[in-house]
Amino acid sequence: MIDDSPSTCKKMEDNRIKAIYFRGIRGPKLEKSKYLIEVNNWGQVYRILKEV
Repeated sequence: MIDDSPSTCKKMEDNRIKAIYFRGIRGPKLEKSKYLIEVNNWGQVYRILKEV
């Protein structure tokens, strides 16, 4: 799942669903984990999905 809501991404992580947190300039930082990755642009999303 890709979302820009930190609370939604945190819920996904808590439920062991892999999430990509698309953080904006004002968004809070979230700690990376097995189920949560933070990105800042679509290029990063592309590279993550390409690795899967």
